[in-house]
Amino acid sequence: MLNLPRVLGDLLHLCSRVWLIRCLVLGESCRGLSLRTQELYLVIFLTRYSDLLLYFLGWYNTLFKITYLLSAIFVVVLIRLSKTAKQTYDRTYDKPAALLCFTVPCLLLSAYTTTTTQVNPDWFEYAWQFSICLESVALVPQIWCMYKTENYAGWLVYYLIMVGLYRLFYILNWCIRIMTEGSSQPFIAWVAAYVQGGVFAVGLLVLMRQQDYIAKQIRESRFIWDMRSVLQRAGVNPLETAVKGSTIRSAAGPLSLTGHAAGNSSTAKGTAAASLV
Repeated sequence: MLNLPRVLGDLLHLCSRVWLIRCLVLGESCRGLSLRTQELYLVIFLTRYSDLLLYFLGWYNTLFKITYLLSAIFVVVLIRLSKTAKQTYDRTYDKPAALLCFTVPCLLLSAYTTTTTQVNPDWFEYAWQFSICLESVALVPQIWCMYKTENYAGWLVYYLIMVGLYRLFYILNWCIRIMTEGSSQPFIAWVAAYVQGGVFAVGLLVLMRQQDYIAKQIRESRFIWDMRSVLQRAGVNPLETAVKGSTIRSAAGPLSLTGHAAGNSSTAKGTAAASLV
């Protein structure tokens, strides 16, 4: 059953995927971004949404599941093949061994909890509980990379906040369903949710230690439109125009309107895409 926290959680999760793809497509530096976290999310979506092969649970669930799955595949391929990503992605603190360090314990734990709490569980129950366990620690490589590389780019901060809020709203969704429907999630799901909340809290502590630097990054990030790149492409030096006030009004003014219009167009396209889902 749908409720407001569930819908908000789904939209935040979708926004986090769209935002990540947008930043990668626009050529943001991948330094500080963890490919292992994105590969873990791909494993999570492949296992959790394997029921798409046999069951149809309504258009809402189906469209969101397909979108999450395709976005995860696209992000991993983009990081591996994009020219900008290849030049800026830092593998020093993002080792492939992290995949085994997280997937193997989660696989063993989910197998144990499924066999001890379910009667004749099928493949989908094993896959679902495994994905729940793995999602609780999927952000660890991302937080570790940001901490070790000391790269707290504004777009990465936005991404982490959306993922954390998504999980918070899903916990609220579970609480509402318990009170209104009497249904409850398995114990392992609650444990995984609180573990993920703890991981996100640690990430917030790491970010708070760099709050001044992050604030500067956010102010300089291309949240809607990078006016500096617009001016540079038009052959106008922002530093020179900052000194020449009259030149700014005559040369940069029309460009600012153009950039603003382009930003509004980009935002409108994103809103239209979300409404289709």
